[in-house]
Amino acid sequence: IQIPDEHLNPLENNTIETLATFYIKQIQLIQNEGTYYLGGYSFGGVVAYEMAQQLFQLGQVVENLLMIDTPSYITLPALNPDDTDILVYLLDVGVNHKVSEHFYALSYEEKLKYFLQYMRNMQDVGEDASVRQIKTYLDIYKENLQAMTVYRPTAYLHKSAIHFIKAMGSDEINAVNPEEGWLKLAD
Repeated sequence: IQIPDEHLNPLENNTIETLATFYIKQIQLIQNEGTYYLGGYSFGGVVAYEMAQQLFQLGQVVENLLMIDTPSYITLPALNPDDTDILVYLLDVGVNHKVSEHFYALSYEEKLKYFLQYMRNMQDVGEDASVRQIKTYLDIYKENLQAMTVYRPTAYLHKSAIHFIKAMGSDEINAVNPEEGWLKLAD
């Protein structure tokens, strides 16, 4: 959320493939070639997987790929969250703040202000963060979820290692066995 507005959504109509290409270009501004170590948590793990695939196609070396609690399209729960669902999830899971029934009774704008103030209090966003940025973040969150839902990864036929870290617990939103879809694709 602390990313400047102009970098919040680098692409229109995000797909995992276009995001991976974008991030590869950004990385290659600093390290044009060589051995890469990639990793990501949840959605970021999906993008890292596709980045590894694209880097291999470019003849580059990816030594390790780390995926942390990264669901595949096979293990993703069927979700179509609205903004309130996402805010509650981010508060409950992301910052471990149980939302009271009072939150649900708030208007949409009040929920956004509540979330923003809570994040400011936790010092997870700067004082200059705005409700508009929160709305943009929610839109990107939904776009990313949609991109993850339709992404169909190809088999990982490379010698480099994939390390998958799985949380000991789960909830109604996160996949119980997120690794299952990836085990079918990796050696």
